[in-house]
Amino acid sequence: MPLGRETRSVRTWVRLARVYDRMVRALSSQVREHGLTLGQFDVLIHVVRSEGLNQQELADQLLVTKGNVSHLVNRLERSGHIERRSGRGRSCHLYPTPAGRDLLAAIVPPHFEVIEDMLSSLSTDQLVNMHQTLRDLDHALE
Repeated sequence: MPLGRETRSVRTWVRLARVYDRMVRALSSQVREHGLTLGQFDVLIHVVRSEGLNQQELADQLLVTKGNVSHLVNRLERSGHIERRSGRGRSCHLYPTPAGRDLLAAIVPPHFEVIEDMLSSLSTDQLVNMHQTLRDLDHALE
């Protein structure tokens, strides 16, 4: 008996969630070896790529609340990986420290290797198709 669209949608969602969870666990383990959580790693990448962001801009880029970002920024600041600098009015802008840049340089190459290893069973065409499908879904959900 063929599956209906609703059943296929649910099964696809469950599979996507399982794959995402497995990948996040592997990536979390890899960055944890460097003393960071995956959230802190994500914040550090954004701060390095877009120096001078304020916390609201960072939260918008990460699709989380300013409160969620605040905790991550505080921990990265205490560990000496980012710094806050005063801006106009009450806003502070975020900048990586040399230690933050060095840490990111140490983490990114093996991080990308883990991702490549996890997706190595897919052909280039499959990766392209998956990216296009996920991009289309992302845009549809905006």
